[in-house]
Amino acid sequence: MNNGSSAVLSAGAVLTVYNLAVTGQWDFDQGDLRATVGSDLEYIGDTAVITSFPLLSINGQLAGVLGFGSISLNQGFTCGTGPNLMEAGTLSTNTR
Repeated sequence: MNNGSSAVLSAGAVLTVYNLAVTGQWDFDQGDLRATVGSDLEYIGDTAVITSFPLLSINGQLAGVLGFGSISLNQGFTCGTGPNLMEAGTLSTNTR
């Protein structure tokens, strides 16, 4: 059933609203996977051998960036999650 505004009405639903906050940020200024905010990233497999941390000019300012080549399904980066993200487990980033 909807309420005329296309919103679904449900007596059993629970909505949890979290405060907006940065829970993870990586600036790569130290030339590694250290987090500026939150948990450090970690390599999956041998991704470190194809990873670099060059300084690039972004809007006229030098900034550390993460650079990596083509990766396989056994490579990438992972970072632990906290209670405000998923309650448990890990969030993996594996770009193909």
